[in-house]
Amino acid sequence: MAERVLSYIFLLGSLCYAVYAYGLSFGVMSSPKAGFLPTIAGTAAVIIAILIISSGQWTVNIKKERVYWRKSILVTAGLIFYLVGLAVVGYIPATFLVMLYLLKLMEVQDWLIPAIISAAVALFCYGVFNGLLSISLP
Repeated sequence: MAERVLSYIFLLGSLCYAVYAYGLSFGVMSSPKAGFLPTIAGTAAVIIAILIISSGQWTVNIKKERVYWRKSILVTAGLIFYLVGLAVVGYIPATFLVMLYLLKLMEVQDWLIPAIISAAVALFCYGVFNGLLSISLP
C-alpha cells in the first residue's frame, strides 16, 4: 500500500514539475533555452512514474520491509529548506547548511569533517558553475 501511495505522490510531483517546465522557453536542439532540460526531465519523470504505477499492478507476494519515515521526512524538509534558502541567503550558505544537515542526519560523527566536506562541496560546485561554465548561481 505504501509503495502505491508513494508512486502516486511521485506521479503528482512529476506532473507539477513538467507543467512548470512547459512554461519555460524550450529553444531548439542546437540552441537550448532555460526550459529544454527541465521539460525533458519532467516528461521522463512522468513516463517513469506511469511505468512504476502500471508495473505495480502485476506484482504479488512482495516481502514487506520496514519503512523509516522519520529520516525520509527530515531529508524532504531539508530539501525544502534548501529551495527557500537559495532565494534568501544564496547558493554557498544554503548549500553549506543543507550539506551539513544531511551529513549530520546520516549520523556522521564529529562536526569538523562534515563542515569541511560541506564547505568543499559548496565551493567546488560554485567554482565549477560560476568560474568554469560561467553560469551564475543564486
